Amino acid sequence: SEQQSIPQGDPDSLAAAEKKERVKARWSLLRGALMGSSAAHEKGPATINKHSMNSFAGFQVLDRTVIQDIDEHAALLAKCHNSVPVNGGQDRGASSLWDFVQNSYTSKEGGQIQFITREVKRQQPQQSEQSFATSQSSMKSRVEALLSHRNHGVDNTGNVRVWDAEATLAGFLLSVLLSEEHNDVFDSDQDTSDSDNIMDLRSRMKNALCRNEESICADNGQGQEKCNILELGAGQAGLAGLAVASASNSLNNMKSLQLVLTDGHPKCVENNRFCSTLVPKREDISIDSQLLLWDSSAKGLEECQRIF
Repeated sequence: SEQQSIPQGDPDSLAAAEKKERVKARWSLLRGALMGSSAAHEKGPATINKHSMNSFAGFQVLDRTVIQDIDEHAALLAKCHNSVPVNGGQDRGASSLWDFVQNSYTSKEGGQIQFITREVKRQQPQQSEQSFATSQSSMKSRVEALLSHRNHGVDNTGNVRVWDAEATLAGFLLSVLLSEEHNDVFDSDQDTSDSDNIMDLRSRMKNALCRNEESICADNGQGQEKCNILELGAGQAGLAGLAVASASNSLNNMKSLQLVLTDGHPKCVENNRFCSTLVPKREDISIDSQLLLWDSSAKGLEECQRIF
């Protein structure tokens, strides 16, 4: 059939063409989710990626670097804790399935907090590199991921990647803990009430997490103040909660912490439990990872009460 050109000056035709391209790209993304990453790129990754949430590079509040050297993995893990070796037990496929990521935040004053997380590799092996059995297993895993909302009551997005909202929240919390002053410079055209609200929030968060000078001076090792933190929808690596726990290892003015990382997906809960072992922390810092489907239903209320 004769191909029709779209008039350049016709907004309706341009909008229709863009919509058609977007629909085709999203069907390609779905096909890629079922068939593997190689299938998603057969018709051009640039066209597909611009319609994907993964195309957003993020605000990059945290400096996040994948640790490349396997020996460095082992050395860092051994230094942080005396726990499960990287290639032991359930983690025998760690080098092919998981990345170890060094998360770092540096404040304007020069203070720095670092911690390591284990995260699903963003680039999984192509189908051509897999055996038939592995390929079949991968297909089954992808179908299970797409049906996650039926099996677990929550979608699989937390296991796909660490989303930028989590890293941004982690960076904000660390900026509160590492900055002595709360009067950060705001844009001159920013609404004054917004600036006041942010400064008030920072002040209240600092008071919730840190002891004041009087309590530090009077500290005799007994009856330390404690802060209880519950993170909802922590995803696969619980960056926000783990960032706060990591800061406690460097800042002696922080209260004792009881941190509970929660998510609705059991795989996220399992990996958060592993990540919590990588965090260097004080003895008075406890980290737990639990399954929690937080919603307004009676079952959701029951689950929240169980946690609290």
